[in-house]
Amino acid sequence: MSQLQQTPQLAIERSGVQSLYGRRLKRVFDIVLGSIALILALPAILVLGLMIRFSLGPQVFYTQMRVGMDGRHFKIWKFRTMQMDRRASVVSLEGGTLEIDRRTDHKKDNDPRHTNVGRLLRRLSLDELPQLWNVIRGEMSLVGPRPEIPSVAEARGYLDHVRHTVRPGITGPYQVSELRYAGDLRDGLALDTKYANNVTFRGDCGYILRTFVALGRGSGS
Repeated sequence: MSQLQQTPQLAIERSGVQSLYGRRLKRVFDIVLGSIALILALPAILVLGLMIRFSLGPQVFYTQMRVGMDGRHFKIWKFRTMQMDRRASVVSLEGGTLEIDRRTDHKKDNDPRHTNVGRLLRRLSLDELPQLWNVIRGEMSLVGPRPEIPSVAEARGYLDHVRHTVRPGITGPYQVSELRYAGDLRDGLALDTKYANNVTFRGDCGYILRTFVALGRGSGS
């Protein structure tokens, strides 16, 4: 048992042994499909990079630390979609400064720091394309729980959640669910638990197909 936002939470540990796909073949699936996707996406990545360069300035990519498999931290890659100084503010204190994270959720469509190009990229989830590199490197999977910021996961009490027994994904159960529009990963912890306990090839293919359906509707994923 643990406390999450003053609510008792029961941590459900993974039982049994992962399937052969979950243990071995999923990584092969990620490398093969991820490499193909990255090659096919290269022209779009170059065009989007130029659009961002001319609309937002020289810093095209945005990186941030996230929690990966087994609690290891890694640097996630995204296209930059906002003006600088997006989340943090620095407060002067006696003897030093303190950086305060203003972040309350992953995405706010009405954030005034967005640009027209940034809103388009986020609506179509094109800002996530650079994460194909994270997949190739083995830090992420094509399908899995969405990676959380370490400080946020620690503050909310789920650093040791079962979601971190698998690689985080570009897409996954939370991203294609209605819960995504609430803007809070805590709402999807039950989905993450279910996924981590039952990783299958059929399930991953289903999430990828549902992601393309969502992208086709322009609702992001």
